[in-house]
Amino acid sequence: MDINPIDKKNEICKLLDDLEAEYEIHTFGEMSEEYDYLEEGNICITVLNPTCQYKLYIDLEYYGEFTLSYYRWHSHYFPDEMDYEVFYNDLTAY
Repeated sequence: MDINPIDKKNEICKLLDDLEAEYEIHTFGEMSEEYDYLEEGNICITVLNPTCQYKLYIDLEYYGEFTLSYYRWHSHYFPDEMDYEVFYNDLTAY
């Protein structure tokens, strides 16, 4: 069953809150070159890393996919329950 990654934003933010992670939410149209790649309806949750300069990026595409990015690593997850579970588990390993 397909899911809309945008609909999981609150659940992901709750997980980050539970992990006591500091994060920012960015959307299409912001005046920042770092987030120029975002398309209308997409969200990037940026998790700040207090121990180094690299941030964790969680991209949620409107009826697209989930993407986790950290430095030179990234992984894409299909918008279905099975891949969302893998994504969620990968995120908790952060």
